[in-house]
Amino acid sequence: MSDKISKLSQAIRLGATFRPHGRAKLWTVFGDGVIKSCALGAAYEAVFGLPQSHHENDGIDGNHYTKLQGRFPELKAKFNGFGSDFVCLQDNITKANDNHGMSREQIADELERIGL
Repeated sequence: MSDKISKLSQAIRLGATFRPHGRAKLWTVFGDGVIKSCALGAAYEAVFGLPQSHHENDGIDGNHYTKLQGRFPELKAKFNGFGSDFVCLQDNITKANDNHGMSREQIADELERIGL
């Protein structure tokens, strides 16, 4: 969506304004029809828009992750943070969002603090 977004923290922060916070998948849709996004789903949507396939495979699509990694290669880099023992930044963000109860804004704050 925006080529002016240069940092992952910016993408997460902007995408978080589009819809409520979700967990476990890039996008989740419950019975009420409300689409929710996790931190990485928010980043994806801020940069690329909400894909037509957001509802397929319960919001899990390896192509979306690959596309996001292409825009933000630091997602594949080793990272030890958010109180997690996962190796790459992408997995740490997922763990912070899904298991540590961090909001997307808190995740963006932490990434911004370290220059991402």
